Amino acid sequence: MGLAACGYTVNLVAVPLLALAGDWITALILVILERIGKGLRAPARDVILAEVSESFGRGKGFGIHELLDQIGAIAGPLAVGWSIAVYGSYTTSFTLLAIPAFTAIVLVSVSFTLYPSLRSLHQDQSYRGGLHLYRYSRSFKLYLAFVFFMVAGFIHWGLISFHAKSGVAVSDSEIGFAYSLAMAVDAATAVLAGYLYDRVGLKALAPIPAAAVATAVALAHPGWGSIYMASLFWGVAMGMIETVVRASIPELVEPSERALAYGSLGLVQGIAYMLGGFAVGYLYSIGIAWIATYIIVIEAIAASILIYLLEQSP
Repeated sequence: MGLAACGYTVNLVAVPLLALAGDWITALILVILERIGKGLRAPARDVILAEVSESFGRGKGFGIHELLDQIGAIAGPLAVGWSIAVYGSYTTSFTLLAIPAFTAIVLVSVSFTLYPSLRSLHQDQSYRGGLHLYRYSRSFKLYLAFVFFMVAGFIHWGLISFHAKSGVAVSDSEIGFAYSLAMAVDAATAVLAGYLYDRVGLKALAPIPAAAVATAVALAHPGWGSIYMASLFWGVAMGMIETVVRASIPELVEPSERALAYGSLGLVQGIAYMLGGFAVGYLYSIGIAWIATYIIVIEAIAASILIYLLEQSP
């Protein structure tokens, strides 16, 4: 819990401090700190969610978390946009973010007092020290391979918005509307995906590669409508990734291994996003149709690994 609280504190302090950034170097340092905060809190947060949601369903627990996360993701930008329109200053907007940041820190502190330790941390540890990823089960290794290819074939929103602006000539406001649509779909999908996971388990991962392919195919079509269709499918994929992918971890590892497993998941996802981003960015310079071809191939590999994993799972 302490590591999660530390990560949230770093994250929630770094963003409002952007109001005081007088140059791009300071802003970059604060953004890096915000990412470090996320890296610190995410594995610990997911271990906590996995444990506290066992009584009513891990899928529902992670789905509700993603729903609330996306409500904040929509409300935050809207609040910033409103403050810029009213005050005409990014400095004022970032300063106002200190209010929800302080509130969140208080809530994290209260949560720490109500749930000071995790049962999984008091269970017998099968190993200590070092990563020792080779000690994981075959099923979890296959799962990480699936996640790697699935994420490597998932288009980052940055490329969708860039294509909307430069390739389709969509207005800035419409790009904002498209992103809002994606976030709303993400939130709705997360809850449904959580319920689906609690019913069918790892099989709930199956729609993710299809949604990633649908995003790329929609984006490859000409016209402004393709941006909205891509946003819709992107929201579906993201909602399932943030819910089902995280909820599946406790099914594949022992309770004493959950913290490292979630850290390993974050590492694999980060590497896959980076390599996939390089590949998609390069292919975009050649032609957007090549992106669709690349993603179809990569997601087909991911789907094949998932099918094999499901066959091996009891």
